Amino acid sequence: MYLSSLFLCAALQVSSTISLQESFDKLSPVSSGIIDQLSALPGQDAPIKVTASVYIPSQGRLVCGREDGSIILVPATQTAIVQLLQGEHMLRRGWPPHRTLRGHRNKVTCVLYPHQISPRYDQRSLVSGGVDFSVIVWDIFTGEMKHIFCVHGGEITQLIVPPENCSTRVQHCVCSVASDHSVGLLSLRERKCIMLASRHLFPIQVIKWRPADDYLVVGCSDGSVYVWQMDTGALDRCVMGITAIEILSACDELAPATVDALSHSAVNLKQAMTRRSLAALKNMATHKLQTLATNLLAADNADKDQLFHEKSNWEKIQQRREHALRLQAEELFRVLSNVTLLDS
Repeated sequence: MYLSSLFLCAALQVSSTISLQESFDKLSPVSSGIIDQLSALPGQDAPIKVTASVYIPSQGRLVCGREDGSIILVPATQTAIVQLLQGEHMLRRGWPPHRTLRGHRNKVTCVLYPHQISPRYDQRSLVSGGVDFSVIVWDIFTGEMKHIFCVHGGEITQLIVPPENCSTRVQHCVCSVASDHSVGLLSLRERKCIMLASRHLFPIQVIKWRPADDYLVVGCSDGSVYVWQMDTGALDRCVMGITAIEILSACDELAPATVDALSHSAVNLKQAMTRRSLAALKNMATHKLQTLATNLLAADNADKDQLFHEKSNWEKIQQRREHALRLQAEELFRVLSNVTLLDS
C-alpha cells in the first residue's frame, strides 16, 4: 500500500506553485500600516512608506520617518485602536492629534530618542538621519528644528548612543555612521561635531567603545580595525588579522570601573605619552592617587590595630604584675604575722 502511494505521487504532475509572499500580495484589501491613512496622497493608491520608526513608551508616542523626508509623531495606542477599527477614520476624520516634522529633503533612514536609552540626555531631543547626508535635532514637544549637522558625505545609516562611562564631553554626543565610511561624534549640547573619523576604506560593520582608554573602535567589512582617540580625534592605529580580532574582543570585556584599564600590557605610560592620550594619562594619575590613598588608609588601620594590640598586651602585663605584687604582699603579711606571734 505504501509503495503504491509513492508511485501514485511520483506520477502526479505539479500544475501550479505559489509562495507565501505571493499569497499575501493577493489579499484584498491589502493589510495596511499604522499610519497609512495619514500617508495617502491624492491620486495615488499606495501610501508613503515608513522607512524608520521608534516607539517612546514614556510618552506613549510613535515616531515614524517616511520616504518623502517627513516625520510623523502620533499617540501610539490611540493610533493603533483607530487603525484596527473601521469608521470615520478611513476618511482621515476622527484621527488623534498628530504632528508632522519637515526638514529632510529625502528619505529618513534612522530615528533616535537618546533620553530613552540614557537619562543624561535632554528629554526634548529627538535625532533623525536621512539620505540627504544630514542629521537633524528636533524638539519633540514643539516640533521645532533645533540644529542640522552636515558633516558626512553619504546617507546616514546608524545613530548610536555612547556608553555611560565615556568622558563628560562624549556623554552628550550621538555617534553617527554614514555610507561614505565615516563616523562622527555630534555634540547635542555644543551643537557641533567634536570628532569625524573618515579614513576608512571599506563599509563600516561595527562600532565598539573603550571608554577607559578614550578609544572609539571601528570595524570594517574587510576585517580591518581602526582605533580612534575620542579626545583628540587622532587615528591611533589601523590593524588587521588576529590583532584586529583581539582588539574587538577586548572591547567586549566587562571590567569594573575600579580596575586599572591601563594595566594591560598594550597600554602603558610610555605609549600614553607617545600617543598624547590625555584620557590615558588622566586615568593613570587617578589610579595612582587612588592606590596611594588606599595604601595610606590600610597603613593607618594597621597602625591602629597594632597600637590596640600593644595596649591590650600592656594592660595584661600590668594585671599580672599587680597580681604578683598582691601575692607577695599577702605572703609578707603572713610572715610578719608569724613573727609577731613568736615574739609574744
